Amino acid sequence: MAIAAVHYKFFNYLKERNELPEAKSILEIGEQNWYGDLDPQVLMQDIEKYMPTHRREKLLEIATNILSQTPRNLMLFNIAKLFYKIYFNTEKIRSIDLHGTNLALKLDLNLPHELGEQFDSIFNLGTVEHVFNVYQCFKSMHEWLKVGGRIYHCLPMHGEIDHGFYSFHPTFYWDLAYAN
Repeated sequence: MAIAAVHYKFFNYLKERNELPEAKSILEIGEQNWYGDLDPQVLMQDIEKYMPTHRREKLLEIATNILSQTPRNLMLFNIAKLFYKIYFNTEKIRSIDLHGTNLALKLDLNLPHELGEQFDSIFNLGTVEHVFNVYQCFKSMHEWLKVGGRIYHCLPMHGEIDHGFYSFHPTFYWDLAYAN
């Protein structure tokens, strides 16, 4: 569960075209970290490129602190959170992950849960294939999403031998979107 170069390039493509909506609140299905196949210094350039002047200084300070002071294992999670701030203007990030940092909600995604809030966007970048009750997990995500919100899925489609329980054909996403 990580933001890899492929995810970064996809979101950067949308950001450059002004097609990426803000998400003040984000829920991560699986706490994301920065994968490491892309130098996190690119985010420093993105702050300069995408942030309005009045937000740049604070975000550059946050980025500098993350890159210089945080222990490596936590640094990768903090870089992912910085990515959301830059790309989605995010103010609140929650995560559900049984094995995440101490900030993540330790919830079993096989079961229904009431979070008491809904989110502008939900990110599922490599978690649901590990959940046996995939129906409940997708149902929960739709209940946790605000009306008009977006869910970003990036899950195995084929060729992931011994990785999780499921692979998801692209038709699944079209039909899921149509049904919801």
